[in-house]
Amino acid sequence: MEDWLVALYAALQEQAITIPESDTKVRILSKLDECSRLNEDELRRFYDVLDGDFAKFLSSVKKTIQWRRKYNLLSKKELETWDHLVFWHGSDVMQRPSLIIRIGLAGSNLNSDDQEGFVRAVGMHYFLVNFVEYGVVNLVNRENPQLTVLLDCDRLAPFEFPIQTFRSCVETLQDHYPNRLGCLLVVRVPSIAQVMTQTLYQVRLSP
Repeated sequence: MEDWLVALYAALQEQAITIPESDTKVRILSKLDECSRLNEDELRRFYDVLDGDFAKFLSSVKKTIQWRRKYNLLSKKELETWDHLVFWHGSDVMQRPSLIIRIGLAGSNLNSDDQEGFVRAVGMHYFLVNFVEYGVVNLVNRENPQLTVLLDCDRLAPFEFPIQTFRSCVETLQDHYPNRLGCLLVVRVPSIAQVMTQTLYQVRLSP
């Protein structure tokens, strides 16, 4: 076992986070089962993206464990309830599973109650987290470990582009799914929102 992983387990144990062993895999166990997905492969992503800075690595892992406790993940059947608005659609040319979010259609076609629920959920990253989590667990593999997310703004009113929600979603993926986002595309953006979107790309998505 590598030194950084041993040090992480020791630091977490000191803070009363139990780390059981199951067969040859070591998993972090918290109050919710979702946190058990932080296996060695996933932890390595956190470590690599922080260039081996252990203090930042430990802080990032702890932050993600706490963050994951906020979510009760939907079942596949529950996800299918929204599959006309958010759905997986094959893979891109790099063989990355592709998630489509039709945010413009949600704003124009849903009744007021459903629209409010959808927007509130997106604002809380609820759909993003649930579908990305599903993709990480069921669609990616070692050869193609990343995802593509496409945000379709068709039918979105000129002043309705959710710039803050978009920024928060990007931050969520960067903070809690390191090296999982291979490509983020925003298509059919209202012209008035294009400058803001391009600025956001430069700030949040620069290499």
